[in-house]
Amino acid sequence: MTHKRHMQRLLLVSLILLCCGTLLLQAEEPEETYRVDSTLRMLSVLRTYPRVPESVRELLAEDKVPVTIRFQSGRADASALGMERELGIEFTRENGRTVEVGRVRSARMPLEALDRLETWPGVERVDSIWKPAVAAPLDVSVREIGAHQVWELTDAAGQPVTGQGVVVAVFDTGLDVFHPDFWRADGGSYDWLDVDDNALFEAGVDAVDLDRDGMADPGERLGLLDSTSLLPDPVPGTNDGVFHPDTDWLYNDANRNGVREFGPTQGFTETAATYGEQLFVADDSNGDGLLGSGEALLALGSSKVHKILGANGFEYRRGTNLIFSPGDANGHGTQSTGILAGGNTRSQRYVGVAPDATLLLADCWSNSYDQYIPWAEQNGAQAMLYEFGSWVQEFLDGSSNLEQMLDQEAAKGIVQVAPAGNLADGGKHAHLVLSTISAHQVRFLVPAGGGVREAWLSILWRGASDALRVELVSPQGTAVVLPGNDSPIALNGHTVVSSYDRSVRGTSRLDVTLDRGGLPLAEGNWTLRLRNNLSYGLSINAYAWDPDHDWTGGVIFVDAVDSFSTVTSPATADSAIAVASYSTRGRLTGDPAGVLSPFSGMGPRIDGEPVLDVAAPGHYADIASASSRDLSGATLGQYAWFSGTSAAAAHVAGAVALLRQAHPYLKPADITAWLQATARQDANTGIVPNENWGYGKLDVSAAMAAIPTVTPTPPFRYHLPILLKNR
Repeated sequence: MTHKRHMQRLLLVSLILLCCGTLLLQAEEPEETYRVDSTLRMLSVLRTYPRVPESVRELLAEDKVPVTIRFQSGRADASALGMERELGIEFTRENGRTVEVGRVRSARMPLEALDRLETWPGVERVDSIWKPAVAAPLDVSVREIGAHQVWELTDAAGQPVTGQGVVVAVFDTGLDVFHPDFWRADGGSYDWLDVDDNALFEAGVDAVDLDRDGMADPGERLGLLDSTSLLPDPVPGTNDGVFHPDTDWLYNDANRNGVREFGPTQGFTETAATYGEQLFVADDSNGDGLLGSGEALLALGSSKVHKILGANGFEYRRGTNLIFSPGDANGHGTQSTGILAGGNTRSQRYVGVAPDATLLLADCWSNSYDQYIPWAEQNGAQAMLYEFGSWVQEFLDGSSNLEQMLDQEAAKGIVQVAPAGNLADGGKHAHLVLSTISAHQVRFLVPAGGGVREAWLSILWRGASDALRVELVSPQGTAVVLPGNDSPIALNGHTVVSSYDRSVRGTSRLDVTLDRGGLPLAEGNWTLRLRNNLSYGLSINAYAWDPDHDWTGGVIFVDAVDSFSTVTSPATADSAIAVASYSTRGRLTGDPAGVLSPFSGMGPRIDGEPVLDVAAPGHYADIASASSRDLSGATLGQYAWFSGTSAAAAHVAGAVALLRQAHPYLKPADITAWLQATARQDANTGIVPNENWGYGKLDVSAAMAAIPTVTPTPPFRYHLPILLKNR
């Protein structure tokens, strides 16, 4: 309300009192409430700036901003009708009916309507859905895919769309359950006390008012849990010993020893919030990067993790024994899960895509997929994220048991998400088309240094298994025919075993293993001599791997190296959302933002079917995410750079959780279709769909805006976007 209008109302009240003959000149006037919240008013002012602040530039570029409008009892319909007609306000509708929860309705409104809304009949309160305290999450990538805009929306129950109520299963290396990013800020709001009365917050001096008596008691001191990261490549905002509300935490240093104590070895049990001395995040409501007077501390209360499936199928459950979970010595699981659901939207910088999702974690290295997939289903998973890829001894045509299990889970309504793999630039794949005239040679290198003690190869083609004759030639020039009958063959002191296989979808495969009894393989170029037995050309795909190297290094092809057909299993399943990776920073490589990551697996699938769906951020060390304290040299509350299509797939899994919360009726195929239909195309993607990018760059905000909000009632039908991809 303007000062002028406030004075006019004061004058009117005074006149009424005088006219009534009431001489209550010294009576105190009740404080008047505002109808329009401060954020909307701030936005109205900020848009007049010559250079609109970056944090709101995208929001204010739109004609209308998202709001919720609370109406006075019994006056909503008539009031809303006038708003639409005279103010240009658009109310959200389902099946032609306005979406409302009680007296609150969701809408988009032009900022020009603010002044009239302050006096509009029947209006009790107008709130902005966007709030300035929501910092740029994951620094870049979550903003890149539009997730921050989705957080501004509310679901049918009026809750922010942050993944609430959606259960996502992550199949990875485990999780550091003690990391503050995996706790919800639902433990209550508390004031902090300026003990030395210097108007500045000082960890180790000031206190948290736990008993709300306004006094700093001995057991209420606040300590700083400073976020860390590993040198020489630190994550911004870490390692400085200074409290930053967007990257650090505070804790109740109850015993005043200056060390944050946690875990069973320090005497804490499953019932202890944050499994240790109480942790807090600061609600930096004015966004100045400081904990100021009047700004609250939000206690971290409940774990986002529902269950963890550890080694040998042993289960750890929240409220029972989760505090004893085995942690994450590899670190991959903690980082991917941090991208999916880490942190809180209240002031924090490194926040996952769906920070309020409920998590199931399964150690996929200590358990087999026939264990952890049913386990996740039985525990209510609504999406499954597979954080691994395999490319040798795979048909890569969607026919394996694992791929078929993904399809079965999707048929039950559980969305399947998998990274495309990091195989494209590693030299692990060769492709050539064999004529019928002569033999063709493909060399693979065993590097110098004695580090490779075995090699695994798979050669795939479409057609009969007898269509191809293969010889293996050692660096010394000795050749043997690979019969594919599982019989070992001696070759210059090495043992070679070959085996044919064929899928129900018409893919033939010759698998080859090469070892030397534990000794290093002969260094140099080995050769696959290939002859086509057919009367027409034959397309061949060959893949290599050795146990000492993953995506790059070790055994690599020298000839016919190709980036195409490098999507790995289980992303090759019919039902999987297969995710490619692109750059948002190019920190270490200098690659411009927006380009495809060179390592990102490309289609088509081995049977020629298109396989990629969307691309998401995951470039070389582009993404800052929670890191496990179980790594060598690590500490509690650590962040680290993360990359790969694993990071990209975690973004998509988070996007799925947001869509599932807002549109729980959508089937997995529907979600895939909407993500495809709304993916962004630009100069980097070129015309989509294609084998590099799928349908383009993930844009969950666009997907959310495009999907019709409906309430399914049998019989129920709705129209999906036209699909360009036959899955």
